[in-house]
Amino acid sequence: MSRGVLPTLLRAMGAESITMDTEEPCYYRGSTVMENCAATIESYLAQVKATLDGLPVAAIARVVEAIRAARRDGKHVLLFGNGGSAATAIHFACDLSKGAIVEAMPRIKAISLCDNMALLSAWTNDTAYEHVFAEQLKNLLEPGDVVIGISGSGNSPNVLNAMAVARAGGGCHSRVQRIRWRKAQGHGRYSRGRPQPLHGTG
Repeated sequence: MSRGVLPTLLRAMGAESITMDTEEPCYYRGSTVMENCAATIESYLAQVKATLDGLPVAAIARVVEAIRAARRDGKHVLLFGNGGSAATAIHFACDLSKGAIVEAMPRIKAISLCDNMALLSAWTNDTAYEHVFAEQLKNLLEPGDVVIGISGSGNSPNVLNAMAVARAGGGCHSRVQRIRWRKAQGHGRYSRGRPQPLHGTG
């Protein structure tokens, strides 16, 4: 960025300049704005703490046990989501594949269904975006696999469709959701043996 661009951008955002013992002026937004910013940060951190305090530990433990069983039995862990949830699925698959390596134990066969842009765009172009994960599952899903769909709203059609495929295909499946069940309530279950609701957050 050129030397003149940053000051211009800062002034456009309402910043004021002060001169310090530096070659360039220093910019700030004023005390009121900074106080509002601090209040916003404090509010956000309070919400994060409340979310952490309310995490369903027993449900999370069931998911962990399902993943451990998949490792033991040589099954897959298949993950997917949209937008930020896609990034979470990719990161989760990465951590399971690399970060969960334990000597003398099988490695976890974790796969993100968000990685193959050629396949995602092909299914979107030839059918609809609602099918991008379900169709991939039809290729990969085997009985005993763990399927994790991530949706902030719980209403993402492509996640719901994929979870329906998981239910029909014998996978052990969970749906990770941020706030509430909504439409995903009928699909988001942990089912190894007797199906149980999985109240997840993500």
